[in-house]
Amino acid sequence: MRILAIDTSTSWCSVALCFDDQPIVHRHEILGSKASQHLLPWCSELLQQLGAGFKDLDALAVGVGPGAFTGVRLSVAVAQGLSTGLQFPVIPVTSLDAMALQFVEHYQTPQNTTFTMALDARMGEVYWARYQRNETQPNPLHPIQLTVPAEIPDNGEDLIAGNALAEYADYFANHFVGRQFDAQLVPNALSILDLAKDRYQVGQVISVERLEPLYIRNKVALTTQERNEPQAVPQPVICLAELVLELMTEPDLDTVMAIEANSHRHPWSRGNFIDSIQAGHWAYCLREVSDPSKRIWAYCILLPAVDDLHLLNITVDTDLRGKGVGLRLMSAIQAIASNLSIPRILLEVRPSNEAAIALYEKAGYEELARRKAYYPVESSSGIREDAIVMVKNIDSSVKPYAH
Repeated sequence: MRILAIDTSTSWCSVALCFDDQPIVHRHEILGSKASQHLLPWCSELLQQLGAGFKDLDALAVGVGPGAFTGVRLSVAVAQGLSTGLQFPVIPVTSLDAMALQFVEHYQTPQNTTFTMALDARMGEVYWARYQRNETQPNPLHPIQLTVPAEIPDNGEDLIAGNALAEYADYFANHFVGRQFDAQLVPNALSILDLAKDRYQVGQVISVERLEPLYIRNKVALTTQERNEPQAVPQPVICLAELVLELMTEPDLDTVMAIEANSHRHPWSRGNFIDSIQAGHWAYCLREVSDPSKRIWAYCILLPAVDDLHLLNITVDTDLRGKGVGLRLMSAIQAIASNLSIPRILLEVRPSNEAAIALYEKAGYEELARRKAYYPVESSSGIREDAIVMVKNIDSSVKPYAH
């Protein structure tokens, strides 16, 4: 059995590899945002230690969250790139399942013991789930929850473990007293690998097309109901001289689709835009203030995360390029992040899109990492292109457009 396991759902970057009868090799370190620079090289190094390459793998196991939005997205993106190019199956494992297995393996508790895994979700909240010990395996008792610590049920008997204990030490000083274990416990690729081996043997694998990150936090992408509430989405108009940035609505899609089709080799579909609007992504159109027809000059789609604003799509009408419109839209996006105290903006771009890279660099973005084989080039041949991940850190004390 040859399985590579990866996880970057927390500040830890974690990789583990089993390869036939050779000893398992493993690397697990705190890297934070630098995980994007080290995840793939670590995978290559572990394979080289055993005299193998990616093409020799039977499957790839990936920690799909919940956890830090950027970290979960990184692991899934790397898994998608590797699995698409090499056509091996993937095995998704949740963060709390991995933690629960570590707990069962490290602590000798009686059969049928119930326990709670609690992972810090930041913003004063905790990802948690209850499990029951079944010999050497943890059986989940319900889906993963996201609540404040005070809403984790305590029946007076359950044990509890996870890094939320350390993060919310003041609360837990008076709750689950005498039943707390390992306040530093986080997901580890070793336990993801152990779970993946069992699942691989019974055929619990999926194709890469079905691989999705597990997002529990409803504030990573706002719901349709929240989007329709007055304060849910940043709605105040941002005026840039004769241009105005307004929310995109479904009646805008005919024009948006025409611009999209003329602008990209692999354009978004109408369904992609509708899904984004309905999911609560922040969709905006840049228009001319004095134009009665409200012509759309450009548009963008933003995905707000806990500490990041992800720029998913930015497009300028082909007839209006070279006039500084793109740079002005980038300034408006920065204004949104600054006014909401979001510390950085992330985006991805093809290396071949030199014009876009030049625009982003002019707007102050820098290369953060590269994701191998991320974009399709020719669907018929399976050829894929890397993605350059770019970032701009925002000083929220400077608000270029008050609104």
